[in-house]
Amino acid sequence: MIMLTVEKFKNRLLRPNHHDCLHVGVDTKDESQLYIIVNGGMANINCDPIELYPLEIKACVLEMIIKR
Repeated sequence: MIMLTVEKFKNRLLRPNHHDCLHVGVDTKDESQLYIIVNGGMANINCDPIELYPLEIKACVLEMIIKR
């Protein structure tokens, strides 16, 4: 499991041009599947299902999506 707190997650979302920024993506074939996408360095992008993150992160993402 990937260790990331909600506070660190939100901070990294707010830095889109930073080397350790992250993004949330939606699967184009399954809209119910969310992914956390991070810069892995050296032109690598790591994309992991949101289920690999703590439940608090998934709850935070869903809350942010609903508010938009």
